[in-house]
Amino acid sequence: MPPHEFGLSSSELDERESEIESVNEKIEQWATDPRALDEELASAGYHATYILTKALTEGASEIDAIDTRISTYEHRRYSVLREIDRHNESTARRLDKAAFEIIDGEFTEAAE
Repeated sequence: MPPHEFGLSSSELDERESEIESVNEKIEQWATDPRALDEELASAGYHATYILTKALTEGASEIDAIDTRISTYEHRRYSVLREIDRHNESTARRLDKAAFEIIDGEFTEAAE
């Protein structure tokens, strides 16, 4: 679309494209250097601690939901592991008993 269809002159459109390019450069810099983002936020009056606190406060319900889900999965995992252990103990007792019966049976047959 030509610039006039957006209601912008060519110089205004060039200015907007320059702003977009500048923002993209900042985003790229922030992605590669987290300290640059902290410095930019600090220069705008926002301390990293404030931002973290704000994010945790606003995301508290989601964090609680995730924590609850993790606890549920840990409980399920523990239950499954406990059941596997119980099954292994039961199998070990049956195998031990069967081995004893085989050894006892062989000893009885040899004595006759």
